[in-house]
Amino acid sequence: MKKAIDYLCWGFVAITIVVMTLTVISTYQYIYIAYFNNYYMVEVFLAITMLLWSIKFLTWGELPKRKLYSFFCFFVASAAIFFRVSQVF
Repeated sequence: MKKAIDYLCWGFVAITIVVMTLTVISTYQYIYIAYFNNYYMVEVFLAITMLLWSIKFLTWGELPKRKLYSFFCFFVASAAIFFRVSQVF
């Protein structure tokens, strides 16, 4: 189970980097990409990635500050979800 969460976390980190890159390219109008013209996709993938990392840090037993790191990741994910729901771009 830990391996699956680890692979999911790093997979979503890679996807989030690609989404951020495409959003910057589309926002600065180098190339028009319909889904990446605003920050919707960044907020969604950032929230998913941070929720997965929060779960990963909670299950990581040998890390002394695992609860603090997990709380920070959960806070970032909650902020991204809040901004998405309140439609702040």
